[in-house]
Amino acid sequence: MHIPIIQSGDQLPESGPAYIVGRQGFYLRKETSLYQVTVKVPEIPAYAEVKEELLWQAPPIPYALIERAHAFFRTVFWKYGGEAIVALVLAGKDTWQLEAPEQTVSPMHLDYDMKSLAGKGRLAGTIHSHCNMGAFFSGTDDKDTAAGFDGLHLVLGRIMLPLPEIVAAVCINGSVFKLAPQSVISDLPEDAIGSGEPDPWLAKVQAAKADPERSFSFGRNCQELELEEEPWMLW
Repeated sequence: MHIPIIQSGDQLPESGPAYIVGRQGFYLRKETSLYQVTVKVPEIPAYAEVKEELLWQAPPIPYALIERAHAFFRTVFWKYGGEAIVALVLAGKDTWQLEAPEQTVSPMHLDYDMKSLAGKGRLAGTIHSHCNMGAFFSGTDDKDTAAGFDGLHLVLGRIMLPLPEIVAAVCINGSVFKLAPQSVISDLPEDAIGSGEPDPWLAKVQAAKADPERSFSFGRNCQELELEEEPWMLW
């Protein structure tokens, strides 16, 4: 039996069942001698399955920009003991540049305001650090980037090494497409490619409650501080 497929708001057939495509998915409308109903359904059987896929078409990012971000992240880590972020900006059709948004850092948290980069160019993604942890997309990363920032996102981990680990993903409409870093970065050293997975031993570690008598300073105290606007940071 052929069941017509109708867009929400269009005229429904006078009789017989129909699938309705609405804002929140698919619905089946049908009528019997007992009832008339419109009920949500998980899929429309008459349609073939569609696989999500992504082909990144922008020009590759020069590794020199990754090195610039790496140097910035190391400085922030030494000075504040926390993560940091820069924005990937596409100027014209094929020129990449980096911009640093206003941000507030702490050892385990990062707040930033991309609105502070208004007028800098086309915001196409981000690069952020994982300090001395490996490079991977954490649950917080997926939530923050996938929820509201369509574009390319890179994570640099183990930043105190000469070559940091790097992972890459493109987030579109809440979906995360993980990519090989070498597919979006030119001249990428092989040793910089991360596994993309957290260290499994991290599951065996938990944070201790703060003990004022045993606290210590890392550069400055590891408390939440705003980044100072040093001239070399305002690239």
